[in-house]
Amino acid sequence: MRAPSGRVLSGLMRQTLNRSGLKALTRNYSTHNLNLCSDAQSDEPTAAEILRFALTSSKNPDAGNERHTSLRKPITELLDSEWQSSSPPPALWNALKGVDVLFKSTERRRLQSVADLASLRNVIHKLVVDDGGADRLQQRECKVLGNALKRCQRDETYIEILATLSDIIARLQRLELPISSQIVELGMYHAALNLLPSAFRRFLQLYEKLGGSKDSSPLSKKTSPRRILQTLLHEVDSALFEDPSYNTAALLAEITGEGEHEREKRPRLADCLLRDPHQEHENWALYLCLLSKLQSVEALDTTWTKFMNAFDPNNQKFCHQAYSVILSLTQARRSDTAAKFLEDISMRSEDTLPYIGDLQSIHVLLDDPIVGEALPDLVQGDHYEKLLEVRMEDMEERLGIQWQDNQAIRAHKSHVSTAPDSAWSSFLDQPLLTIDGDSAGYDEPARLYPNLQAYGCSRQISDLRQLIDMLIDQTGNEQEITTHLNFDPDLLASFHSEFPTLQLRWCVEHSPIEFSDYLLAATTKESKKWSPASLGLIRARAIVNGVPQKGTRALHLVQLGSLDLRYGPDERWQPSGYIVAWDRQYGEMVALFVGKNYGVVDRGAAPSDAPFGAVMHIRPSDMPNALPLSPNRIPRVSDGPYYLDVDPSVN
Repeated sequence: MRAPSGRVLSGLMRQTLNRSGLKALTRNYSTHNLNLCSDAQSDEPTAAEILRFALTSSKNPDAGNERHTSLRKPITELLDSEWQSSSPPPALWNALKGVDVLFKSTERRRLQSVADLASLRNVIHKLVVDDGGADRLQQRECKVLGNALKRCQRDETYIEILATLSDIIARLQRLELPISSQIVELGMYHAALNLLPSAFRRFLQLYEKLGGSKDSSPLSKKTSPRRILQTLLHEVDSALFEDPSYNTAALLAEITGEGEHEREKRPRLADCLLRDPHQEHENWALYLCLLSKLQSVEALDTTWTKFMNAFDPNNQKFCHQAYSVILSLTQARRSDTAAKFLEDISMRSEDTLPYIGDLQSIHVLLDDPIVGEALPDLVQGDHYEKLLEVRMEDMEERLGIQWQDNQAIRAHKSHVSTAPDSAWSSFLDQPLLTIDGDSAGYDEPARLYPNLQAYGCSRQISDLRQLIDMLIDQTGNEQEITTHLNFDPDLLASFHSEFPTLQLRWCVEHSPIEFSDYLLAATTKESKKWSPASLGLIRARAIVNGVPQKGTRALHLVQLGSLDLRYGPDERWQPSGYIVAWDRQYGEMVALFVGKNYGVVDRGAAPSDAPFGAVMHIRPSDMPNALPLSPNRIPRVSDGPYYLDVDPSVN
């Protein structure tokens, strides 16, 4: 039987898709599909597979492709029985149309459980063949499809997932099926995960075809622009942390048009995602943070002016969102612009900076030479006093001391150590600082956390050395730890139910883990040469298809010690296989499973038998509400596996 030409096939498809045709092909497999497990891949050939086999019947199937080999017999039998040489193959075209409702319901159920791209493509080929299938794919605001793509992230790369989603949308366009605004948003989200300007352009152009405009956007009601902006910000932050010289020009040009030689008139990201700044000031703040990291000038100034026109100094949340832009500018080493924008806020707030003292990570602004110098001149009244109080408390916490009521002299206050059993329980007549620069609370473990917040996210060796000096001084100290796992409340509740008496403790130590290709000599504060290895820097990259990933799938850590555990107060402490580390990008404490508490490990994949996940978010028990320095951070992937090596991210 000679295969028909491409023109003949196209003509037959156009004709037969307009009539009901026969249902023999679909009926042949309906019963079989009903017996399939919901998470299993259907053995029934897809329409694309049938057509491919028909067009290449004179060629042998790929011997190395197990799926094609297994399908050869049923497809051949199907063609022999249904495709008569004297007439067009109605069963084939019926398969392409996929009219059986029961068949679609089965594929829709499979969509709710697929966890790999091959199975997802198989479902799409069978489901997305007409308007009904397209609607089923995009129902519930594309949440079912979005969840399927999220499940695929464990074993598939971001770029592979983006390519598959692009193919799905292309299929909808090719078959002239309905395309919802939510699937466009899903595309933008995955373009953001990949920081891919060309993908953004495709989805923004599709947005324009759907009728998007600043006044009436298809993404204005049921979508979540915040997720796209947060993802972009996370990925740009990660790229710049890994490589400060990362070129953001192409992404900036695509998103804003800034930097293009001849600016094209086409929709930009702000046209799609931003609405009234009075009502959506959080999205505007995120967009401004993104522009600050992308080194925008023109778009940043224009957007900031619109943001300030809506600014409400009496709204604490609005104020803190404006300060988050200042923080991003400072972290992007744009301190002059940050100081200028602070002045704009002060001018609109009667020469003060409302709620500045309550700002998380205020010490980042105070520690910056330019912004820190400008702050006292821009704030006054109660807000100025609050700022001074916060600064003093921050200094005292770093020194390991605090103010408390003195029981012996109730009319006065005295400094006391932060540790309850310290020898410095009260020192009215003793100096807070000794002649050699030590403080009365110098040896207190409680000093570590505020100093980690101050210096732990730095790329500068001088800052990291201060932490290493402190770790060396406090080696052997222990602190009780609580875990938040990955901040999933259901998972955490199940964890506490299964291990109600589990206790964790942090044993302070500088670099308990060494790599076999970077063995260290004994490290002391007097060591003259410092490298990423001697600083105890470790990088953990999620492994997908055997390849270590970058971006938000990589953790940049500094080791703080090991983690012990026991399953009850009467049990003995035992090694957990985790080390305690500081996440240098997001500014929080984590436990990373390496298989041992200390010693030498090989560079490569960490053991896969982590009892509580490859990565846990943890905090000292006396600071249960401590917040990460990055307010928009996302929980780290706890599943693993992770590829471990020395982190080169240091200046």
